[in-house]
Amino acid sequence: MKRDVFDYLEDTIVAIATPSGRGAIGIVRMSGKGACDIAAKVFCPKGKSRIPDLERRGVIPGFIVAPSFESARAVDAAGQKHAEMPPGTVDEVVLIVMKAPRSYTGEDMVEVNCHGGPVVVRKILDLLVRYGARIAEPGEFTRRAFLNGKIDLVQAEAVADIVDARTDAALSLAMSHLTGALSEKIKTIHTHLLQILSHIEALIDFPDEEIAEFEYDRTGEELHGIIGGLDELIVGFDTAIKVKQGLCVAIYGRRNVGKSSLLNALLKSERAIVAPAAGTTRDIITEETFLRGIPLTLCDTAGFGASGDFIEREGMVRAGNLLRQADLLLLVVDGAASLEEEDRSLLKNHAEKERIIVLNKIDLPRKISGGDLRGYAGKAEIVEVSAREGTQIDILEEVIVRTLSDNAVTANGGTVLISNVRHRELLRQTYQGLLKALEHLAAGFSIEFVADDIKNAAEYIDDILGTSATDEVLNLIFERFCVGK
Repeated sequence: MKRDVFDYLEDTIVAIATPSGRGAIGIVRMSGKGACDIAAKVFCPKGKSRIPDLERRGVIPGFIVAPSFESARAVDAAGQKHAEMPPGTVDEVVLIVMKAPRSYTGEDMVEVNCHGGPVVVRKILDLLVRYGARIAEPGEFTRRAFLNGKIDLVQAEAVADIVDARTDAALSLAMSHLTGALSEKIKTIHTHLLQILSHIEALIDFPDEEIAEFEYDRTGEELHGIIGGLDELIVGFDTAIKVKQGLCVAIYGRRNVGKSSLLNALLKSERAIVAPAAGTTRDIITEETFLRGIPLTLCDTAGFGASGDFIEREGMVRAGNLLRQADLLLLVVDGAASLEEEDRSLLKNHAEKERIIVLNKIDLPRKISGGDLRGYAGKAEIVEVSAREGTQIDILEEVIVRTLSDNAVTANGGTVLISNVRHRELLRQTYQGLLKALEHLAAGFSIEFVADDIKNAAEYIDDILGTSATDEVLNLIFERFCVGK
């Protein structure tokens, strides 16, 4: 029989909250009505009798012990105090007690801070399970925080984003969501919609009362303002994704022009294999890095050119797909070789994209200068480098940063951004619902139709905040969390 979501709140849950493997500290966390009672059965405070007083929040040093019931009761009955390590000790620990509702989950919580070896952490977990706790499901601690009203669903999802953050900008964005900046903006939209809706419903339900008449034009202006705010959030999604994942920079050109050498020079490590033979790189090589504080994903692609090799042709197809999606293109041209037809073709294509032309191999006798490429460059800057020698790579870095400056990847300026696909899709549905309301207003429809449109739109906002979230939605959201969170 399937259990209701609130049935799980009756259980006391436990999980390892630190990564697996060796470490200085391991944390086993427990939450629920029985957390303190279960902890008392296996915890022995330093210098006190075996039964600890866990009725108050605090930090208590002591030992986790695994005694038999008989020896434990004998010790308790005698009121024996342990100045030293008691028999059956698993580990010397620090117990942190957090009482409801002043805890992360809103329930009684106990965290065991122990040594970080995998054996000792697992043994403590097993002991707590033996005495009545249940292994937590993925994200169940945060789910309980949501169900107990400590956070809304937007803030709960921000917890996972904090754990997953790969850049300072991504962490800053996730923290702004956790502190409620996005929730407040969405709640403001929701409140405004409900105010409009309540006025319309009052007119419908109490036509004989002295209520201000419905003004089609004024209501339309209010809805236009709300739609503008929704549009700002939806459009900001693309920027937020760049904040979370960084910008994609694709390095491309014909074969053997030094693309892989350029990747290595920008990474300052020998990531890609470099060889005199053409066609060494046959697939896309991606590496994440920071360039002057900007998070980038650098992509080295297979060289373009005629080939009878199936793998090389497939590599060129993948490279072409990447060029259409990338935020910035670095077109590499061999300055020590004459300009070939493949070079000219690549110079003409993708000119509408943000692009830098990199004239490579300036350490060798020159056959091409920057001036030879100016007619093909369009708005793109031309930077001359030697990727192999590292010459003028710093200049290329400056140009890359300047070119990407319009694609801001910092969460500053007070702008509230959405970075969650679920939020974007629900806001789009809210947007469409309000457009429908505007159409009905413009056509002079009865206010009952307008009320239905606004009510439906407001329900999508409810779904974002989680006020009407179903078990299925919650399961999808929290299953991506780690078990201890």
